[in-house]
Amino acid sequence: MATGGGALVKVFTGHPETWNNEDAPHAVAVGVFDGVHRGHRAVFDALRTAGGGLEVCALTFGSHPDAVVTGEPAPPLLTTLDRRIELLTQAGLDAVAGHLEVLHHVGDSR
Repeated sequence: MATGGGALVKVFTGHPETWNNEDAPHAVAVGVFDGVHRGHRAVFDALRTAGGGLEVCALTFGSHPDAVVTGEPAPPLLTTLDRRIELLTQAGLDAVAGHLEVLHHVGDSR
């Protein structure tokens, strides 16, 4: 648990199979969220509004999705995964999940 603006924020790291997901369901925003800015915060606010009372979580990655999706070199990241998790905990979310690698689609041959 971390504090974000005085509130406790659940932080999940490591492999997703180790995350305790027995808590209430979450509305999840998935992205790199590199350098967490006002646009990201607007997405989180919209998700909270549309989520019907669900806890709001951001899922971010240590590597850029372009490296997996396109197979091309990914753009350089502005912040480390640890720093992004720190910034996301300050963005008013209920939970933040960070995974070192972009999760591959089931059946993806790469």
